[in-house]
Amino acid sequence: MKYLYIWRFQPFHLGHLDAVQQALSRGATHVMLWLGSVWVINDDNPRTVHQREIMILDTLGEAWIDPSTYSFELIPDFPSDLEWYSNIIDTLPRFDVVMSWNPRVKEIFDSCTHTVFDPEIHSKVDIHATQIREWLREKNKDEMKKFLWQSVVDFLSNTS
Repeated sequence: MKYLYIWRFQPFHLGHLDAVQQALSRGATHVMLWLGSVWVINDDNPRTVHQREIMILDTLGEAWIDPSTYSFELIPDFPSDLEWYSNIIDTLPRFDVVMSWNPRVKEIFDSCTHTVFDPEIHSKVDIHATQIREWLREKNKDEMKKFLWQSVVDFLSNTS
């Protein structure tokens, strides 16, 4: 069973990792990580696609996630939800389940009769990337370390 996980991953944190692990434990044979907002760089999207790929690969590798069970691609932004959805359907290999916490993504795929999986949020990883970006601006490594793999903390500290 293939899962599609659409998110910005700004940065890839332990909540994202937990969602991938949940999908695999539910029987996913492959998780397609699709990075959104690929060409936007601003306060909400401070990392390039390449930087996000590094953080994702480091985290999944260090968490011993088998590389054959995931892949990642880029989702360009589109002016309308229909164009965005159509691009995903036309571009991607077949998938069985869409995984997202994002209400808009869930609504789009629910309305098109796709199965949507809303991963559980566990207290140990209940974090939002917005908070991590704020800690990064404040250079608050102690808080970041609670929700990021150490290699990601190091990477962000060296690229800020």
